[in-house]
Amino acid sequence: MATKLLEIELSEGWTDLTVNDQFESYRILIRSYRELIGWVHLKSKGKEKITASDIESAINLQLSSSIIHTALLRTPHGVNINQRPQQGISIVICTRNRTAQLINCLASVMALDYVNYEILIIDNAPSNDETLQLCKNYPVKYFRELRPGLDWARNRGILEASNEIIAFTDDDVKVDKFWLQSINNIFSNKDVMGVSGYVAPAEMETKAQELFESGYGGMGHGFRRRFIHKERITKQELFWASSFGIGANMAFRKEVFSKCGLFHTGLDVGTPSHGGGDVEMFHRIVSKGSLFIYDPSMLVWHFHRRTEEQLKKQVYDNGRSFGCYLIHCLRTSSIPPINIIYFFLKEWFYKWNVKNLLSPEKIPRSYTYQELKGMLSSPLAYYRTMKRNKKVNALPN
Repeated sequence: MATKLLEIELSEGWTDLTVNDQFESYRILIRSYRELIGWVHLKSKGKEKITASDIESAINLQLSSSIIHTALLRTPHGVNINQRPQQGISIVICTRNRTAQLINCLASVMALDYVNYEILIIDNAPSNDETLQLCKNYPVKYFRELRPGLDWARNRGILEASNEIIAFTDDDVKVDKFWLQSINNIFSNKDVMGVSGYVAPAEMETKAQELFESGYGGMGHGFRRRFIHKERITKQELFWASSFGIGANMAFRKEVFSKCGLFHTGLDVGTPSHGGGDVEMFHRIVSKGSLFIYDPSMLVWHFHRRTEEQLKKQVYDNGRSFGCYLIHCLRTSSIPPINIIYFFLKEWFYKWNVKNLLSPEKIPRSYTYQELKGMLSSPLAYYRTMKRNKKVNALPN
């Protein structure tokens, strides 16, 4: 069931929508003065248009009227929401052999409503020079990082960045026009060391994309701004650092890497762990006492896996990478071992995986089995990724 994705800014109003018969429904992201409020869903099958009245009814029925009222009052008419001085921001885009996706990402970056920024393309152990040739057509700084692994590329971006604020996104993402404005506003608070934002689906045209977004919850983490600090959360919440955000949409104050260290190069894509580097960094920053913020106004759009085969591989990798992340926490003693074991058994294994097996209404059992298989493979994967990391660390760049 293909779904058309759109967005509406309440302060600008809206009109009738002409229905594209390729889609059976419309999913509209509602915003007010750039603040995200939520999604509304409208059936479109058999219709020629969705009227403005239909949209208004859906907003009133599917979203809390109090939330809408609060959002409309948040930034009154006539107030300049761009009044904060623009801090310099370095955008780091890590890529490897995905020139077609990178073209779309760069197109969105070129359209940013911001002036004071630079773009760094980190080409991670490429097998050809297509990305290099592409970058010659854009005002970007190109760097080739020969050591394979996403966190090697991220760390290279940190070292090459000229600005104090560093924003990361992926090559399969489109950034919102006001992405850097949101990041700039958040970092006007000098106590903030890291931030992540909302990751919306760029398309929902296949069964796999629908399942990932509706069953697994996608990559978004809600529409409520959260201040995440060690003193404000439980140990269980600290372990669920994956709920703090995702690497496709994150930014940091450069000084935090002096305090907490760079990304762990044994984790994430391009290593046997197949992920976890972003989650481990979120966990480390908060566990060391720094302030991390999740702010949904910091918006990007991600192209989810289109086929069920690709999604099952992603789910398997998620199980393996999260297991590697927990083993790394155990190894580095960021939290007492008994708390890690308790979290693994109760929160991840039982409350998430076992309950999904017993109640497969949202997530088919075949996908939960894949995640469990990935989880069981994580001890060997972690051993292999640490062994490999020692060898890669010795390679010249």
